[in-house]
Amino acid sequence: GKPSAPNAPWPQPQYLNASSDYVYIDPNFFVIHSNLKDCDVIDNALQRYKSIFFPPKISIQNPDRLDESRILLSVFILIQSKQCHTYPQLRDDQSYNLTIESSYGIIYAENVWGALNGIETFSQLLFITDDNYLATNASIYIQDWPRFPYRGILLDTARHFLPVPIIKQHL
Repeated sequence: GKPSAPNAPWPQPQYLNASSDYVYIDPNFFVIHSNLKDCDVIDNALQRYKSIFFPPKISIQNPDRLDESRILLSVFILIQSKQCHTYPQLRDDQSYNLTIESSYGIIYAENVWGALNGIETFSQLLFITDDNYLATNASIYIQDWPRFPYRGILLDTARHFLPVPIIKQHL
């Protein structure tokens, strides 16, 4: 299949406004910071996403010869809650705002799980240009939240017998 077009994150955010011009990302100098220190959930996610942002098998050009005002230098993750829950909680606010303005970006979230959604969306906004530069739109504003306040469940009744009271308990 064909890769999706830039500015087509999935699932589609509740609100997305993006410019048509773009900025470049230098893999040698680009950094992501978080205000939540010593949070394994965020630290591990950023380690995983490095290989997604900068695929090891693709030779990405350094944009050092380009105009500095067209290089995205950093993204800052600002998490309102100071708690680092290892797993999502039942009533967690998983909303986030993602803003990119020329040389910097901000992901604002109420908690860790909203921040992870913002990082995933940011990863989907990156694309490689025809001349092998990593880029994203120069100006982006995304506001997103889950469509439903809960996640679905799956009961595998085809391979496992479950008594009716157990099924009702899960529902």
